[in-house]
Amino acid sequence: MAGIPEDQLLAARARGLRRIKRLPEPQRAIELNWRAYSLQARSEKALAAFGLTQDDYLQLLAAQGGRCAICCSATSKQLSIDHDHVTGKVRGLLCMACNTGLGQFKDNDDLLCAAINYLKRTKTINNQ
Repeated sequence: MAGIPEDQLLAARARGLRRIKRLPEPQRAIELNWRAYSLQARSEKALAAFGLTQDDYLQLLAAQGGRCAICCSATSKQLSIDHDHVTGKVRGLLCMACNTGLGQFKDNDDLLCAAINYLKRTKTINNQ
């Protein structure tokens, strides 16, 4: 299927494979194809929302070494497109954990600094 890297398609198909294996062959094929189509459709919709092409996404991914822009972890899942919520400008690609973390802090660098200071302060207290 064009647009989605083969390893991501395989990962999408692997999720829930135990349940799918119990299905009769015609239903099994339909389920696997639906999963691949669903992943493709979500990917295209997300790219269009940010004015990106699949090539743009792959260039960002290559520039980041195929890893999350924050934690540098490699993942078999597609990385989320991170963007500035005020300007809409794409900042990079993030794993789900980092993208969710930024969202929880509402992209507020003052809150993030306060959280970092808290972690440093409590680490010192707990290590004494």
